[in-house]
Amino acid sequence: MGAGVAEGKARACELTHSGPRGRIRRVWWRWDVYAVIDSGGKQVTVREGDLVRVERIAGSPGDQVTLDRVLLIGGGETRVGTPTVEGASVHARVVRQARARKIIVMKYKAKAHYRRKTGHRQDYTELRIERIAAPAG
Repeated sequence: MGAGVAEGKARACELTHSGPRGRIRRVWWRWDVYAVIDSGGKQVTVREGDLVRVERIAGSPGDQVTLDRVLLIGGGETRVGTPTVEGASVHARVVRQARARKIIVMKYKAKAHYRRKTGHRQDYTELRIERIAAPAG
């Protein structure tokens, strides 16, 4: 193991060139600590330093939020919750509040002259994961 990997620190990525056109691709090294959280009815895998989108959470940009519904913590020793890991939490900072791209919902029934077209934009919160706190023991 290289330096800087201990205590949940992630290794940096390495840029390599591949292919005839010289495309740059990222080769990610192994991450030590990760967690699976439940936010807005969806399960999201997060690592320290990640930028993730979750269903809207109250808070303005720059606020710190704590996500307590941690379903799994992986890395050196994997802990699976029943349903959550007791004492575990993920600390994140709100980067922005925004709305996703519009999706078009088209309802159509053949031979009945029934057509409805509506749109929907989902609110989301973009979070920067700062720290994954695992319980001792």
